[in-house]
Amino acid sequence: MRGRVAVTGLNGDDWQKSATRNDSNGHQSYIAGRVLLDVDVSDSVKLNFNVNGWRDKSQPQAQQLVGIRVQNWSAEREQLHDYYRNPSQLWSFGSPRIADWSTLVADPGTYPSNDVGYAGAFEPETRAQWGQSNFEPYSNRRMWQAAMRADVELGAGITLTSLTSYAHFKQNQGVDGDGMAYVSYDLEKNDGYIKSFNQELRLSNDPLSRIRWMLGGNYEKSKTLDDQGLRYFDNTSYDSSLFYINYSGARNKQDIENWAVFGNLEFDVTDQLTLKASARYTDSKNKNDMCSYTTENGNVNKLFNLFGTLPVFNSEGVAFDPIAPEGCYTLNYQGVPGEVFRGNLKEDNVSWRFGLDYKVNPDVLLYANVSRGYKAGSFPTLAAASFVALEPVTQESVTAYEGGFKASLADQAVQFNAAAFYMDYKDKQIRGRLFDIVFGGLETLVNIPKSRIWGAEADLTVRPAEGLTLSGAITYLNSKIKESPAAPYNYNVLGVVDNFAGDDLPFTPEWSGTFNLDYRHELANGGAPFFGVTVSARTKSDSQPGARRMQYLDGCLVDTSSNPVCFLPDGVSNPFALKGWTTVDARLGYEAADGAWKVMLWGKNIFNEYYWTNVISSADSAARFAGMPATYGVTFGFKFR
Repeated sequence: MRGRVAVTGLNGDDWQKSATRNDSNGHQSYIAGRVLLDVDVSDSVKLNFNVNGWRDKSQPQAQQLVGIRVQNWSAEREQLHDYYRNPSQLWSFGSPRIADWSTLVADPGTYPSNDVGYAGAFEPETRAQWGQSNFEPYSNRRMWQAAMRADVELGAGITLTSLTSYAHFKQNQGVDGDGMAYVSYDLEKNDGYIKSFNQELRLSNDPLSRIRWMLGGNYEKSKTLDDQGLRYFDNTSYDSSLFYINYSGARNKQDIENWAVFGNLEFDVTDQLTLKASARYTDSKNKNDMCSYTTENGNVNKLFNLFGTLPVFNSEGVAFDPIAPEGCYTLNYQGVPGEVFRGNLKEDNVSWRFGLDYKVNPDVLLYANVSRGYKAGSFPTLAAASFVALEPVTQESVTAYEGGFKASLADQAVQFNAAAFYMDYKDKQIRGRLFDIVFGGLETLVNIPKSRIWGAEADLTVRPAEGLTLSGAITYLNSKIKESPAAPYNYNVLGVVDNFAGDDLPFTPEWSGTFNLDYRHELANGGAPFFGVTVSARTKSDSQPGARRMQYLDGCLVDTSSNPVCFLPDGVSNPFALKGWTTVDARLGYEAADGAWKVMLWGKNIFNEYYWTNVISSADSAARFAGMPATYGVTFGFKFR
């Protein structure tokens, strides 16, 4: 019996500062642990146990406002004007540390009078109800998992392997979604859980045989809940014409069941040539219950109670019971509100792989592979007006072709690997937009019918002297959307019908790469001082499909009165573009003999490169997630034997 215990933790202070106040955001608090136990029951039975878990109370990162996109010009909030009238005071552009987020909701008296518009539609708010609501970002996420592996030798070189696991994830979270101090698009509640059981059984023969095979099957049963509550007091939807709606909830329950059978075969034709083949059949079922709801004084139910009486929605005049705040308000396929959306997604597929390895000599390997893989479909968590918007994305597939080599040179002082590849996607899932009959453009997963990526990659490791290691890797990508999705999924981030054919896939920079220098000097006492430097770089890419073409519109539209519907700070012509960036990390430390303890000083992004990793469009605004600025710290490590 052998055991090991490992614990790690992280604690960090706030690193973001508000653009409009004196408070800060972004503290980190994380702890994780793992217990491993290996038991040799007999010479032929071995068991491995793994219990692990973590808890993360780190504060969600706040966003940086980079654009105002007014959706309802007639109801434009005065708060939105503040951001483009005072850009030097309120915009976050230019610094990775400056962002903004909501704290306490404003005094209800700052909102439009409740007696405007539909008489009696909006109950009076009081400070006790809303004035002290806290919208400061928070998070409490935790997960634990228990797993067991059993290997049983059955004789004749055959081994039975069993893998059993159960995982439980839960989160309670509140996230600011607009990069502003106002409550324009804030996830007041972003809660949920995942409960997943998995069992796999497989048989395999001796791994040293000339013909090696494996047969098996697995079963997965998962239950998930995603419960979101979106608050938008300062949004242009908060208007008398819309009953002053201000809270949209979405509760998505999914019951997922997957089973699969698979096999793998490897055949050494000669000492140099090996042929490989594998296949897997997967059957997947996903049952979904989805309810879009509001809360007391959230008022969305009142709006949909009205829609249910209008022939433009409920063309057959079907009677329905008035919807309470906690009731499901989404219009069904007949335009009648009040039902739970229940979906049933059934999919199956056969994934496969064929390949060959050719050993030119013991130090050089040539290989070629062709394979097909799948990613399952799923249902969106979306506060939508119509059942049409709650339809799932279907499974995506990719057929991949790859060829390359791996070479150990100069008596293994040099390792050089390179490969070229082509990936042909069908129904690739990406973040896109669909058109909702009430709420306009909504962000959700969409299927891109046809797309492809081709490219090449290489990595080189050189050890020119004892203790010194130089390594680098570079990747070239050329991505393209070959066929644009059809309605209602053919809307771009600005809410305009678009054809994405010919555009790059989001988040696919043309060039990316890393370089590492590590030096370690072994001392007579067994200890070793060390230092290292890492350089990472990538070229520009897009955060949204079609974003690169939007620069010719300056990322904005103009309404029929020639009023701008998008406001940008100076220096931003395309708010949805991701610029190229280069960061440098460094480390310096000492490790005692046998790794008994280690201390390391480190710095990440030491030259404080300003870059951003994503840009999100949310109702009336667009905001970016900045990369971490220059960060320094010290790490201590200990081993107890």
